[in-house]
Amino acid sequence: MAQARRNERRVARARGRRALQWAAAIFALLALGEIVAGLLAHSLALLTDGGHMAGDAFAIGAGLLAAWLAERPANRRQTYGYLRMEILAAQANGVYLIALALWTLWEAGHRLIAAPHVDGPPMLALGLLSLAINGSVAMLLIRARGEAIGTRSALLDAGSDALGAAGAAVAGAIVAATGWYRADPAASILIALAVLLAAWRMLREVVDVLLESSPARIDVAEVEKAMTETPGVAAVHDTHIWTLTPGFVAMSGHAELDGTRDEHAVLDALTDVLTRRFAIDHVTIQPESERHAETCCDTDCEAGGRAQAGTRART
Repeated sequence: MAQARRNERRVARARGRRALQWAAAIFALLALGEIVAGLLAHSLALLTDGGHMAGDAFAIGAGLLAAWLAERPANRRQTYGYLRMEILAAQANGVYLIALALWTLWEAGHRLIAAPHVDGPPMLALGLLSLAINGSVAMLLIRARGEAIGTRSALLDAGSDALGAAGAAVAGAIVAATGWYRADPAASILIALAVLLAAWRMLREVVDVLLESSPARIDVAEVEKAMTETPGVAAVHDTHIWTLTPGFVAMSGHAELDGTRDEHAVLDALTDVLTRRFAIDHVTIQPESERHAETCCDTDCEAGGRAQAGTRART
């Protein structure tokens, strides 16, 4: 089952990489067009959206490089390989997006006061074109159904870009119809807030991975309860569950055996429960006797105690 899941993940990653390659090319071309149009039309909304998409293209390229590195085999120094390269690329993308959004808010504040001249028709035309293209990219990424953080962060980028393009189009229509130039910085503020939301969601997941937090979908107490319900297990302790990279979860823990079953049979049963029920990819369990468990738990346990058969863990 674990091998089948790894094969499915490998196929999904390949499908996601192809979608990312197309997305990067489309974002790069659209960013160039929006930046040129923004300079000609003196539109901060178009410049912001173009800068956002330029960052997206760069981030997706970095993500593709990180995904390629993540496929490299493990070695004696990187014993888990380079899986976390995708996380580092996502972190860099999140920092860039936050910096871009803060600059946009600063510039938009000045433009709300000064209200410089803006050409509405180019804003409207480019905004509608950008909306259509970003919608197409989002559909491409949705069909790819990749679980890698690069694919999902690119989908968030495409969604926020589509919202930004819609804002630029609406602002362009308002400027063209009424001459109210402050519609451009007002739209830029909405775009910046959407970018901040996308960046915050991505960085929150990155931080969880870097802190080796347990995945949100897994209840550590439920894992320990399932382990203690396995025949031959008296108690478990020192349980750790963390994410190496989204889609690859590892677990380690100590299992105190009661001596009623063969040790290897108990370990096989535990591994089956953890991989099948909780979709944990890499399982490491240390079997031990009660006397060793008491010594080990007294010195090493940080979760506050052991989970015994029939009880819930304190984690």
